[in-house]
Amino acid sequence: MRGYFRNPRNGIASLFDGVVPLLAVSPKFIGEWARSVTKMIQVPIIDCSAFAVLSCDVGQDHLLSVFFVQPLAVD
Repeated sequence: MRGYFRNPRNGIASLFDGVVPLLAVSPKFIGEWARSVTKMIQVPIIDCSAFAVLSCDVGQDHLLSVFFVQPLAVD
């Protein structure tokens, strides 16, 4: 799945390439992802931040990634 996740056409490479360790996630951000990804999301999306805590290659074209996700504060 590493190849799929890191494919720039799918729009989610920034979550898995390690270049952007902290992301602001919003419905607009997710709406720009490939339909093959967004059709799997079945819950409402709220603005939040996602921080990559761990990302390591576990072999056979698989990548293990762990994220800390926190809702953005609403003023």
